[in-house]
Amino acid sequence: MDIITVTEVLDSIANQALRSVLEAEENVQGYIDSREKWVEEQLTGTLTFPLTEVPETLKIALIDIVAFDCYKKNDATDVPNTVRDAYKEALKAINNIKSNNTIIDPEQQPDTSIQFTVATKFFTEPL
Repeated sequence: MDIITVTEVLDSIANQALRSVLEAEENVQGYIDSREKWVEEQLTGTLTFPLTEVPETLKIALIDIVAFDCYKKNDATDVPNTVRDAYKEALKAINNIKSNNTIIDPEQQPDTSIQFTVATKFFTEPL
């Protein structure tokens, strides 16, 4: 499905030692493939796959989920709270997309801009 890339996931991992291990093992693509399949299963019926354009909300959520998987599946590294929290928020985002509580298509977003109307008086006779 190719929603995210290995580079995007590795860039989201702050732990340099873990990044080095992941780059050497080349397991990240497997984590991505597995989670992209999971996302497609979760969102079929809400979104049409394959996606022609990937919503930013979905992309960020998927990167956070795969980054968590990278930490979790590497026994030598504890999962930082920031990564764990991002993972939880990402799962919420996926559930919100699934239940149509998140607008992911800008075309669907209501216009919330404020428009001002200025009243103008026209005088035909001098005062």
